[in-house]
Amino acid sequence: MGVSFLKMIKIFSMIFLLLLSACTSIQSNDLKIYSLSIPPFPKKSNERITNILVKLEGASVCSINHVPFDWGVELSPPVSGVSKLEFVAGHGISYVSDVQVFDDFISIRMCDEVQNLYDISMIVTIDDYPNDDKEYRFYKDKIILKETKN
Repeated sequence: MGVSFLKMIKIFSMIFLLLLSACTSIQSNDLKIYSLSIPPFPKKSNERITNILVKLEGASVCSINHVPFDWGVELSPPVSGVSKLEFVAGHGISYVSDVQVFDDFISIRMCDEVQNLYDISMIVTIDDYPNDDKEYRFYKDKIILKETKN
């Protein structure tokens, strides 16, 4: 009797895990994916982008769609639900003048889009040589999000 009881527990456990994984995959496929772009902002012709820091809460990075030549990217795992994605120019020659280079540069998936519990912020650092660097801060109401096809 003890052996058949253990077999039943194993069978029920496997069925439970199978159902749990099926529900999880259905939920993740139903979530929409959005591409993210830097909004337009006042920038002088001699100013160049050197760094971009994106913070995501209640959202995750699905893909990094393009990275300018000689730039590095670091994706930090979530800490207290906040992920960080940082793009950094390798050195002065790789600084970017055209903001449009970063159109649709990452794709994200909202974890709970229905309740609007996500938050996105972005800091764009600009080189204004010979002056000090400038930082432009953008929040989810200004950041450009476009729904993409799964």
